Amino acid sequence: MTRLLCIVLGVALCGCSTSRYVPIRDRIAPVGIPIQQDTLAQAVSRALGTLDPTLVAAVKGKTAFVEVIGGLGNVTEYVRGVVEYTLAREGVVVLPTERKQYGDTQVETFPVEASLFRVLVSVDRLGSNLYTKYSEFMGSKSNERVTYKGVCTLQVLVHELATGKTWPQKIQGESKEVIIRDGYVYEYEEG
Repeated sequence: MTRLLCIVLGVALCGCSTSRYVPIRDRIAPVGIPIQQDTLAQAVSRALGTLDPTLVAAVKGKTAFVEVIGGLGNVTEYVRGVVEYTLAREGVVVLPTERKQYGDTQVETFPVEASLFRVLVSVDRLGSNLYTKYSEFMGSKSNERVTYKGVCTLQVLVHELATGKTWPQKIQGESKEVIIRDGYVYEYEEG
């Protein structure tokens, strides 16, 4: 009887976990926006850190504009800003885009005539993974640990406008894990 009780308690106290991909939205629970921003920023920076040096060398010292597709408005602007900063830091002369208002429509124009290169970035995946590890005892769940981890997959295509030559590259990055215990304590671990 004691052995059966130990087995039942052991099964009841065992830890369970779930994971899901949380897409970027301004109002999504339970993802805290500051945590989401932090993990996304880390993931994008780490992805751009894996850019092929020959791709960057092809554009170094020359003019280029950056176009980002496939993300939500504020995310697209953020990715564009980080890509522009990364390229400028490497010696690329990044030309700004212009926004013009025509009635209710806003149009973005690219400096094609002044640029030698177009850097097209497609946001394939950008979000925060949410992992919850919990214990279950007699049907009652208790959250012990919640972990967020930013993930980023970008397709980067550098296009030389005069010749049509292209340099494509798929880059990926993940953030550190943000671990929340008891709803208050934030810890960082390398993912």
